[in-house]
Amino acid sequence: MLISLAGADPFMLNEAARDIIRTLQSQHGADVPITRVDCTDPDAAEHLDRPLKYPSFFYSHHIILATNAGHPILAMAAEQHRIANIPDITLIAIHNADHPEHDAESAKTLHSLATQHQDIQPLSPEERIRWGQQFCTEQGCEGSRAALSILFDRVGGDLRAASHELEKVCAYVRHGAITPDVVIMLVRPRYERDEWGLSNAIAAYDKRGIMTSLWKRVMEGAPEQLLVGSLAAGIRTALMVADLRSRGMAPGAIAKTSGLHPFVVAKTLRGAAAARIESLREAHLALARLDRLAKDGLAQSADALFSVMLRL
Repeated sequence: MLISLAGADPFMLNEAARDIIRTLQSQHGADVPITRVDCTDPDAAEHLDRPLKYPSFFYSHHIILATNAGHPILAMAAEQHRIANIPDITLIAIHNADHPEHDAESAKTLHSLATQHQDIQPLSPEERIRWGQQFCTEQGCEGSRAALSILFDRVGGDLRAASHELEKVCAYVRHGAITPDVVIMLVRPRYERDEWGLSNAIAAYDKRGIMTSLWKRVMEGAPEQLLVGSLAAGIRTALMVADLRSRGMAPGAIAKTSGLHPFVVAKTLRGAAAARIESLREAHLALARLDRLAKDGLAQSADALFSVMLRL
């Protein structure tokens, strides 16, 4: 038997495969052997051929779990061995359409040969709530709709991240009820990468805007090393534009000399007139020293970042 599972969410695909395996184990015994094959591995063909060429002497059931099934190797094996017609083997083929080695034609061939095919679609907001409630029930907890709505607002539609957060919350309540207050306390809001707010403030040489954006990023939970890198990149860009402008270069010449995009140069020139080149240079060197000290465990990046920016 050949079961084909297709979708773009690895977590949901793995969950669907897990459900099928549980069903097969209930039918054929919990000790049914499982061969796991990544079809992109160089020796995938050998791992597939072994159970297909040499069936069990006692005709016991065998499960083959093939990931990255869009690779041509699996479609070739399915045609050669006529897997769909082998009664004592169930091959579960997991297609992740976003994998770089996914081949659409091979996936189409495999779908046509499959005994069963499931197209795993992303869950709707309502389905995510039901999924979360079921997850909590399995953990011995009770997840209210209000609490789960807040949790998914914070983690988004990533079910793997949601499962990790739910495990943490369930462990905290210890088989009790999960309330909105518990979720707010334990689940950090999703960090949205907004590189533009901080870089735009630096380009405009807007000190108030820099401090506001930096504070927002810190409160959102942005990693300290990412903030150091973002500030250093923004200040380096501002320093190059301000320096070349002070030499009387036109915007086009600045872009060509610095290698920056003309739009970035045009945006940065607006604040270059107010920028002090020496202050920018000192801030860039201070960030380099801070990065070194933080990695050596001798400085706290978050506090020091504000100190550096205040001296611009």
